[in-house]
Amino acid sequence: MNRRFGMIALCILFAFTTIATSLNAQGKDNKSKEKEEDIEFLSLEELVELMNQPIYGISKQEEKLSEAPMSVYQISKEEINRWGVRYLGETLGRVPGYTFYNTDYYGQYGIMARGWQSVWRYGYSIELMPIVDFGHSTFPSEFFGNMEAVRGPAGLAWGSSANAGLINTNLRTDLEGAELVAQYGNYNQHSISAMYGHTFKDNEGELFIGFNQKGQDYELQKDPFGTGSDWKINGVRPSYSFVSKVKYKNFKALVYADHNDHSAPQLWFGADGWTNEDKNQFYQELQDVTGVEPHDQLNVLCYRMEYQLPINNDKVNISLYHNFYNRIWYFESIASLGDQKRDVGFNANFLLLKDKLNLSMGGDFFGQFRNNMYSNNHKFALDNGIDWFGTTYHESDVTYHNIFAQATYSLTDKLKLIGGARLDYQDDGVNSDVIVFYRGGAIYNLNENNVIKYFFNEAPRRPQANERSNPLPDSEALSAHEIALVGNLSGKLSYNVTLYRQELKNQITRVEGVGLNYFSNTGGLKVQGVEWGLNGKLTNDLLLYWNGSALDTEVMIGSSDSEKHNDANEPLFVPKFNSFIGAEYNVLNKFKVNMALRTISGIPYSTTPYDNPTYKEASTSFVDLTIRSKKFWEKLEVSLSALNLLDNTDGVPAYGEHAGNTYGTVQPEGMRFYVKTRFTIPD
Repeated sequence: MNRRFGMIALCILFAFTTIATSLNAQGKDNKSKEKEEDIEFLSLEELVELMNQPIYGISKQEEKLSEAPMSVYQISKEEINRWGVRYLGETLGRVPGYTFYNTDYYGQYGIMARGWQSVWRYGYSIELMPIVDFGHSTFPSEFFGNMEAVRGPAGLAWGSSANAGLINTNLRTDLEGAELVAQYGNYNQHSISAMYGHTFKDNEGELFIGFNQKGQDYELQKDPFGTGSDWKINGVRPSYSFVSKVKYKNFKALVYADHNDHSAPQLWFGADGWTNEDKNQFYQELQDVTGVEPHDQLNVLCYRMEYQLPINNDKVNISLYHNFYNRIWYFESIASLGDQKRDVGFNANFLLLKDKLNLSMGGDFFGQFRNNMYSNNHKFALDNGIDWFGTTYHESDVTYHNIFAQATYSLTDKLKLIGGARLDYQDDGVNSDVIVFYRGGAIYNLNENNVIKYFFNEAPRRPQANERSNPLPDSEALSAHEIALVGNLSGKLSYNVTLYRQELKNQITRVEGVGLNYFSNTGGLKVQGVEWGLNGKLTNDLLLYWNGSALDTEVMIGSSDSEKHNDANEPLFVPKFNSFIGAEYNVLNKFKVNMALRTISGIPYSTTPYDNPTYKEASTSFVDLTIRSKKFWEKLEVSLSALNLLDNTDGVPAYGEHAGNTYGTVQPEGMRFYVKTRFTIPD
């Protein structure tokens, strides 16, 4: 299977290399034949060439998408609107290398990045401002101009928090005036966003402010697993988000506040030895006694300040930053927990050796992560054996320092070499760690529009606070070799194709049956795969796109066999094939109709308890429809979205922290539709 898989992938890459080289010259002739179109109705990817789009998250510096030393897919505002997605999980589920198949109704925990499920293995940031716990994020998509979805070991610039990938979001810069977006759909799903954007005189800076409120009723599935545990689908109690960015000359400040409140899918923990019947009974009794239905609530406040040193030299760029993050997490009315993280550091970029050498570097001079105990466990919970935070978390202060450097050297006009390293030091008062990250690679320009890249990344991950059990697990080590082709053919087709081989050693895994937060190293996981993203216009009115991935996985068994897998040593819940293919048609230049098919296939799972397993594979497909109007009176835009249009509720395996990675299947979320209006008031 591995040889056949590799040959198919190599054939795909070779075909694109050949086409890229031979067809590039045709682009100039074809462009001259295109008729003029209404610029307002063109998409972002039609207005801006792929090769020149800037990204920021990989190296914490601006660099071209085509020359970034990692696999990255930039999601534009236009694509988010085209897909009709509501939150982060749905957005990433349509990106190469990420998986989400409608079974986890609780934010980010159901996302996979190349088969890895834990939210703690990849990072999230808003314009380089780290968001530590983004699993609960309400994700107001209207705030963002684009998103950078990185796959693979992204630890060179970000450290342990992004050893398997990174999502960096960039706030909108296109808004000049006020905008109000409102949507309403079935199950009382509602959202209102109010935004204001402004560019200062002489382009000396910009301002953006956004506020969002949303909510949605939940749907109850009765005993979907056949284990006596009910399941709530997508209950979002009234939740709020606020973001503000001001950039003026050399100074930039961001503030983000989020109050998100979710109906817990199920009571996912209890006293030792509790059955699902015990949990359901406790859930109901707790609600009767306290008058509060148990739910998850996360309050986040964070900010970032940057200052670019006023150096009168276009070959030197140095900036200083300060990040702050604070959260209080409630599982009402059981317990609460608080965290704070703050750091001070720098980023710098230097052009040397007659601009042949670009040296970027950065790091935290000082950082501190504080775990505060705010536990207010209700007496009824304590009397029934629930003291979850009190027994699994401890107050602690972790201090850290780090530095990284990356060099890009132009060996010839077409060939660039890349190398980089990072050194991290962390001390929690009991244990101190020193870990090292590496990067290397080469970029070759086939022609002005097409690039082939090879790169190697290695990113360890030290144990999180709740993973520091006894005995203390060793750090994970994730490494990846990748070869990618990125470009634009004839001005009609934008594409990226990536082949990779990735290996995780010393995987940190929860050992079930010992304790809620008892972890050990269980071997690891090998993954090899191919990922692709294609986007092209057959005519001026018809856009076709296809994102997808295919992967082959193997669990490496360590000293303890705690990682769930089938008889073929494949990890459970990880799909072998993902496809998101769609078309959008511009109807009489008045509205756009988008239809897309998302297919997830080859999902291994167990149909019986793991002490006597029987293994099967599941597959599923979802059809989406979005209709968007052109702006009426230059101010009002209306859209209709129907996700899972055919209302597919055939059972698929459940995974994620709140699903418990249990055996059996759960119904995916059924059809969701909503109407959205966008009203713009220009300055």
